[in-house]
Amino acid sequence: PLISPDGSKLFFSRAFYKENVGGELAGMDIWISEKDNEGKWGKPHNDLGVWNNRENNSLIGIKKDNNVVYLINGYSKGKGISFSKQLGGQWIKPELLPIKWVEREEMVGYYMHPDFDVMLLTLNDKNSIGKEDIYVSLKDSTGTWRKPINLGPTINTAGFEISPFLSADKKRLYFSSSGHDGLGDADIFMSERIYENDYTVWSTPVNLGEKINSSSFDAYFSTHDSIIYFSSNRNGGLSDIFTGKMKSVGKSETEQYAEQLIQEAKQLLKELRGESETKELFIEFSTESTDIESEQKKKLNDLVKFLNYQSYNELALLSVAYEPKSKTLHTERLSK
Repeated sequence: PLISPDGSKLFFSRAFYKENVGGELAGMDIWISEKDNEGKWGKPHNDLGVWNNRENNSLIGIKKDNNVVYLINGYSKGKGISFSKQLGGQWIKPELLPIKWVEREEMVGYYMHPDFDVMLLTLNDKNSIGKEDIYVSLKDSTGTWRKPINLGPTINTAGFEISPFLSADKKRLYFSSSGHDGLGDADIFMSERIYENDYTVWSTPVNLGEKINSSSFDAYFSTHDSIIYFSSNRNGGLSDIFTGKMKSVGKSETEQYAEQLIQEAKQLLKELRGESETKELFIEFSTESTDIESEQKKKLNDLVKFLNYQSYNELALLSVAYEPKSKTLHTERLSK
């Protein structure tokens, strides 16, 4: 299942169905369901003209302007990715996207981000860690797609990792794995990108839990405006599409306690400095991370600019760290 960027259309592939263009025993067809005025999905159809034939037809990405889609190539010679543009309300015949390294003999899975600058692939080649690994390819400033890079052992395992999906802000990766600890056949996991311009360093994948995963095959996760979609064969037979809603999570008791301790540390600093005129700045780091987020970097840069034009008698650097397990606040004066 894949949602159009405007949220109005649900695309998916259907196999072994008599109403497919090639019949029950041919390849998959792309089907579409459109949302009505009440927000309900209408009856799906596969009357998509040039998109469906007797091959395996599958949508792997939709450009954010909704006027270009990316598909597994089943329309011309050569393997890889095709694209189809919408002109005058009609979709033109898919054309092969000229990326040399995409033309592989082995089975490859793809996901194209709506910005058309990040592509995720799943394949098994000589650099793979397991049965199928997730790779990333980035488009450079000249419009050339770089050779895919393995996402590394944090994501990939000796099992298979498939059906990657990248969040709209490109910070969260969702994928299905049989190698990470799960509930059954394959579970859906989430990992966060740690560095802003690096797609090879990720946080330890988190299992989405029993409200999403089952003892059966769960994969092909996607999301749009907090609504999630994925495929599962938990009901037996072939896979069905499931949907749910992401729950907004408030601050935990631990986070609230940490904030309370930070406020106490601020008050302690005020008492230590007395009535002297000072300027203070708190730079906050994400949990278990040494990377400073862009908003915090701006605060730090503003302080540097301020100091460059001021005379000051003392500059103190104080480190305040919170240890969740022991609920302890560590403070250390680093410089004067």
